[in-house]
Amino acid sequence: MTSDDERQRLVSAEAWLEQIRSASGSRPGGDPSAVHAIKARLEKESDQAVRRQLNLALASEYKVLGKHDVSERIYLKLFNESPDEPMPLILLAGQKLYGEGDPAAAMHVIDQALVAAFRSGNFRRLGLGVKARIALKQGKFSVVEDVIRLLLQLQNDPRGVDVGIERDFFDRLPPGAIDETLALKFAEHARAAGPSCG
Repeated sequence: MTSDDERQRLVSAEAWLEQIRSASGSRPGGDPSAVHAIKARLEKESDQAVRRQLNLALASEYKVLGKHDVSERIYLKLFNESPDEPMPLILLAGQKLYGEGDPAAAMHVIDQALVAAFRSGNFRRLGLGVKARIALKQGKFSVVEDVIRLLLQLQNDPRGVDVGIERDFFDRLPPGAIDETLALKFAEHARAAGPSCG
């Protein structure tokens, strides 16, 4: 559990990151000044939770700059430091899919992320949604179908945090790509959960 003190430090760090992003102008293609500012703060920062937050932001900045090898190293380092936290690998899978155009590598990474997600209870729906998007890109509709079955079986885990029900990957399926009964169940499940997150 995050203490109030730690939560406040994270909120403060996020506000600082927003200032850095605003100052760099969020230019298309990125801005190295944001990288330099984050790295400079990391040299002085001792709080481990804030360091993790800053490193996630640093990896994201490198990704925007097209330095995928550097961002990948940061994501893997963060995961190795906290192997029950799937978010670094979930983000890396997204980078592999969208930034690098390598869905096969993305699938390998998201499968590792899901092991951590189910072990910790954190971001299971988010990870499964990413897996469904990767499978959709690959045209592997049976994998999307498997993901949907898992999503329907998923119970809330009080140990972890997650996103709401996402259905963008479901809505992009070609007609008849998955079992019709399953599709109807998921559509109803998503409707009952409220507005889509994805």
